[in-house]
Amino acid sequence: MTVPRVLIIHGDRWARRFLSRVLEDSCDLSLAEDEAEALSWLTAERFDVVLSDVHVAASGAAPFAATLEATSPGAEVILVAGAREGERCEDLRACGVLECLPDAFDPDSVTRALQRAIDRKALRAEIERLREELHRARDGQSSWQA
Repeated sequence: MTVPRVLIIHGDRWARRFLSRVLEDSCDLSLAEDEAEALSWLTAERFDVVLSDVHVAASGAAPFAATLEATSPGAEVILVAGAREGERCEDLRACGVLECLPDAFDPDSVTRALQRAIDRKALRAEIERLREELHRARDGQSSWQA
């Protein structure tokens, strides 16, 4: 797989800097400060993973997660949610969020979450490839035939 494209969305400049330093060696990063800047990035570019603070969303966490899913189909979404949002993580997963990280995250938890997102994206791509191959095989166009 190529170097993953990751959009980091966080309203706190220090958090953006921290996250970019943690991930800069393993990803092609873009940074956004707020929901509007994020949507601008998402309409212009394709991302493999979107890592966002839940508090940047003026519309609320669930609508923002749904907007991320609609604007960047195929991207895995990881949200940083505070303790009071913890109980809403299941609702956010229903909106397409892969994972919710606590506000007090450490570099290892971020890199593990990113790796899970990249792995999930790769598995989805493999499943889609196999489905297409299965459909071709059913139609008599299989590359498996010698």
